[in-house]
Amino acid sequence: MRIGTTLTFALAACSADVAPTLDAGGSTDMEECSSRPAAEFMALREVPEPAPPPRWGHVAGYDAKRSRMLVFGGTNADGRRADVWELGETWKEIPTEAGPSGRFTSGSIMDPARDRWVVMTGDDGEARDDVWALALDTHRWNEMPKGPSARFDVASASAGRRAWFFAGFAEGFIPLDDLWELDLETDEWRELPAEGTRPAKRTNCAIAEHLGFLYVLGGHDDEALTRDFWRYDLASLAWEAVGGPADLSAWAHFAYARGEGALLWMTGGDNDDYVDVASIWRVTLGSPLVIDEIPLGADQAVVPARRHATLVLGEELILYGGASGRRDVLGDTRRGGIEAGQASVG
Repeated sequence: MRIGTTLTFALAACSADVAPTLDAGGSTDMEECSSRPAAEFMALREVPEPAPPPRWGHVAGYDAKRSRMLVFGGTNADGRRADVWELGETWKEIPTEAGPSGRFTSGSIMDPARDRWVVMTGDDGEARDDVWALALDTHRWNEMPKGPSARFDVASASAGRRAWFFAGFAEGFIPLDDLWELDLETDEWRELPAEGTRPAKRTNCAIAEHLGFLYVLGGHDDEALTRDFWRYDLASLAWEAVGGPADLSAWAHFAYARGEGALLWMTGGDNDDYVDVASIWRVTLGSPLVIDEIPLGADQAVVPARRHATLVLGEELILYGGASGRRDVLGDTRRGGIEAGQASVG
C-alpha cells in the first residue's frame, strides 16, 4: 500500500492554557479550545521507489555523519527480517556481516561518538536478550555485553555517553517496569533504582531525555492502556508523575523521535485495538508536558498506522512502513516539514 500524493496537515495552535489536560494526580480540565488558528501546516511527500520491502516493528536511526536514515529488522508476511537499509536521497540496501537474527520490536539508539548503531533485544520467535552494535563505517555487526533480561517492545533513548532502555514485554507478554542505563564509553550496564512511586508496568510507550530527566508517555500493559506521563530524575534516581493532555487520540504503538531542544515528535499509533490513527504530535518536554496535535485536513488520504518508524532530520520529519488495521503492512515512506501558508481545514 503506497501513497502517491503530497499530504498536507493543519497545525492546531491550541494554547496549552486552555487545552484539556491531565494533572499529576489524574484530574482533568475539560475546557475546550475556543479557537484553533492554523498559520502553518506540514506537507509530506512520498519518497519514490526503490524502497525496502513493507514491514512493521522495525527500528530506525539517524547517522548524522553520513546524512542518512537507517532501518533494521521488522516483520511482514515473509517473516522476521534482519536486513539493513539506508535512506539518503533514495533507499538502498546495505550488505552486512553476520549479526542479529531476524527480529522485530527491538530497541535501538545511535552512538555517534563511537560511530555505531546499538540494537538490543526484540522478538525472533521468542524474546531476546542479546545486544548488537553496527559499525557505521564498515557495516559490520559486533555483539556487545548483555544487560536487561529478554524482552521485546522496549522503549529506548540516549544522550551523550548514556543510553536508557525501559520496560517492554517479557516472554508470554508479561509487562515490565525496569529501567536500565548503558554507559556507551565502557559498554557497562546498570539497572537504575526506582524506590517509592513509579510508573505501572507497560510497553509500547514513548521515552525521551531532556535536561537530566527521562520522560515516559503512554503505553499499555497486558490488559489496559497506561494513560499517564512520568519522568525519572537521573540525579535523584526517582520517578514522579507529570501533567499533560488527557485526550490523545492514541496512547500506544506510536512512533517517536527527538527533535531540537525540548521537542519530541510522535506519529500514529492506536489504543491497543487495531484502530489506528494518522495523527502527528509535537511534544514540548517539561512539567507539565505541552502536546500539540496536528489534525489531518478533511481531504487527506493518509493511511493510519502503528509500529512504524519516525525520524527527525534537521527540520524534516520522516515516516516509514508500519501496520494498519489487522492485516495491512505498509511500505510507503513520507518526508516533509512545517511550512507557512494556508492550511487545510480538518
